[in-house]
Amino acid sequence: AVVCYELDLRGLVSGLVYGFTYSNGIRPISWASVEAVGESGTFTVYTVDGYYETYLSPGSYTLTVTEWPGGAGHEIASAPVTVSEGQLVTGFSFTLEESHIPIPEFPVVAIALIPALAASLYILRRIKK
Repeated sequence: AVVCYELDLRGLVSGLVYGFTYSNGIRPISWASVEAVGESGTFTVYTVDGYYETYLSPGSYTLTVTEWPGGAGHEIASAPVTVSEGQLVTGFSFTLEESHIPIPEFPVVAIALIPALAASLYILRRIKK
């Protein structure tokens, strides 16, 4: 019997994503997407309490960090990274600047329809009694 083992030749890239608050403090950003685009393809991971990590095949990549689509909340940041076989690229962190673009809220129509629906249900319930 022959047993063959193969080493994982991917490299680990990890770091933190921070963003400035309205009072110029810095906080970790959760659920920001970190997209690695390179020769091997496109890979996306998300931050948890500001932390992210991803295993990438050897090669050159561009990491792009986005908090909200369109740059709402914070600016989109990018940086190049090169990964070698089995390499640990730790501490590859980003600090996002405020974009001054408001984070999208519920659409105005939805805000108006929810109370109207609640009032209609209340009236229908009162009529049935």
